[in-house]
Amino acid sequence: MPLVGRAEVIVRRRLDQAKGTVLFPSSRGKTTDQTVVQHGVYYHQPYCKIAPNHDRPRLPVAHWSAYEFRRTPRTLLATIGCPNEIAEAVLGHVQPGVIGIYNRHTYDRERREWLTKLSHRLEEIAATYPLRK
Repeated sequence: MPLVGRAEVIVRRRLDQAKGTVLFPSSRGKTTDQTVVQHGVYYHQPYCKIAPNHDRPRLPVAHWSAYEFRRTPRTLLATIGCPNEIAEAVLGHVQPGVIGIYNRHTYDRERREWLTKLSHRLEEIAATYPLRK
């Protein structure tokens, strides 16, 4: 997957800090899977009742899940005009049916192009809604 913008900066920083080949290891040093990330998100939600006596930071934005890290860019790609087959390739989805069997194109160039456009769009959004301190 091509990396552009802030995503590339984050991954390169993690590569410099990584001990081994896993960029975001679990507490046991293994690869972190989606369920671990989802549990971590839920654990820090303001409404989470797991271990109520644990003092921990709560997320300022509630009622979202780790799945939003896939849904949001896919939706934004559609809003900026990205063709479906490229947006689906960005998510790693295989095209269904006969198309998926016969079309073996990886869309590498196109994914980089549209991820760059998405990065620019996200920077525009970030500039419009600066973080409150």
